[in-house]
Amino acid sequence: MPIQPIDLQVLFAHMNQVGKEQAVQKDAAVMQQATQANEIVKKSEQQDHSINQTKEMEDGPEKVHDEKEHRKQQSAEEKREDEERKNLEEEEILKDPDLGHHIDITG
Repeated sequence: MPIQPIDLQVLFAHMNQVGKEQAVQKDAAVMQQATQANEIVKKSEQQDHSINQTKEMEDGPEKVHDEKEHRKQQSAEEKREDEERKNLEEEEILKDPDLGHHIDITG
């Protein structure tokens, strides 16, 4: 479908309007970002000039180290308990007095 000369005339007549609309669309994103930045600045200024409620103290870096040491101790204790369980299981299997003494011949 070829372009007719009348179509070109209409397109050229609306070229200025299309260019202006595209420029407005580009500027809209910039303006939106600027308004959001202004709102953030207003909120931060309001927080600076107002009395804010205090927050509870959070655990600092020393708490993290204490937790790591506690975990290491727990893992060492768990390893010892696992070894003791294995040793007990092995001893129970080896020291069973009834093992091999009863033979069922009625069957």
